[in-house]
Amino acid sequence: MNKFYIIANLKMNKSFEESKKYLKSLQNKVKSSKCKIVLCPSNISLAHFNKNIHEMELGIQDIDYRNEGQGTGSISASQIKDICDYVLIGHSERRETFSEDHKLLNKKLKSSWKNNLKTIFCVGENINIRNKGSKAVEDYIVKQLVNSL
Repeated sequence: MNKFYIIANLKMNKSFEESKKYLKSLQNKVKSSKCKIVLCPSNISLAHFNKNIHEMELGIQDIDYRNEGQGTGSISASQIKDICDYVLIGHSERRETFSEDHKLLNKKLKSSWKNNLKTIFCVGENINIRNKGSKAVEDYIVKQLVNSL
């Protein structure tokens, strides 16, 4: 039987207090689900979610490819593996805003796998590619997969 996932990427939204209220409200509304629910809050809320997430699972929105060392503001897979089960890698916003290329994404994937995180590898096209038709979209996504993996 296939498992279905609902993955909530909260992005850079919600203060710490708002995140706490959001989690409590979500738990009150979702008493049971046949889907696996993974919440990816901003980093400021990870510890709170870890202690209070209960039936749902926890993911982080991004990791650094390095396990330790210089990386001000970054979080490594080795630091987070004890509280998060999942990691988002390759989100379009990270690719565009931070110029994350295939080589960097490959390093992040390897770090995630080495630290036994369940990896959610994001692929997709922008509106310019989409407007070129389904073959262009397929080629673009295949290129992302082949070059990053």
